[in-house]
Amino acid sequence: MTLIADNLRRVKTLIQAAAERSGRDPSSVQLVAVSKLMSVASMLEVYYAGQYVSGECVFGENYVLEGLAKQRELSALPLSFHLIGAIQSNKIKEVVGAFELVHSVHRLDIAEKFSKQAQKLGIQQAVLLQVNTGGEDSKSGFSLTDLRATFAKLIELPGIHVRGLMTIGRYIDPQESRTERIEEFVMLRELRDELSQQYTVSLPELSMGMSHDFELAIEEGASLVRVGSSIFGERPGK
Repeated sequence: MTLIADNLRRVKTLIQAAAERSGRDPSSVQLVAVSKLMSVASMLEVYYAGQYVSGECVFGENYVLEGLAKQRELSALPLSFHLIGAIQSNKIKEVVGAFELVHSVHRLDIAEKFSKQAQKLGIQQAVLLQVNTGGEDSKSGFSLTDLRATFAKLIELPGIHVRGLMTIGRYIDPQESRTERIEEFVMLRELRDELSQQYTVSLPELSMGMSHDFELAIEEGASLVRVGSSIFGERPGK
């Protein structure tokens, strides 16, 4: 068994345990293997090692062109690709319809452009709304105030299907208290619940948690966890 296969098995075991600790069915948590800058060969290792949840093998890509190239190269396999990175307006035409789920719609004008392109193609593009839960200038995303103010418009846009919320969150040292480490996860979950109730809309997805904190994210309700280095090892150049 390869190192990647060992890593994957360990991550899946931790996901199952975290789900069970919180009284959840492990199959309700989707592992998104973050393959940014990783080779197609390493992605194949993940695929053949059994990166499946509910019959799907899901990879998360940060860069549109890289993700599209990998999709073409791996088109013979039953893979699902999510876009989890920042979205540039000039790439939206290439994104819509190419990725099963886009995690990172971070402004109303970006959502409107997604809507226009999806309507041209006659499709429904599934998206998540990225929330800047930590209020960091270095990160994209709706502020909590802006999302509350624009949510009614967002869910009425034709051609896109808002399935939930996403956050990247601040890096919190694992030695810090659990309360501090889960603060933004709780914030995102409570915001999702608030919006879902206020607008009577289903928002089943919470994309939160990465290699260093995905277990806590699952315990706080994550349905999608984005795990890269704990599976693939360090990315090239790091």
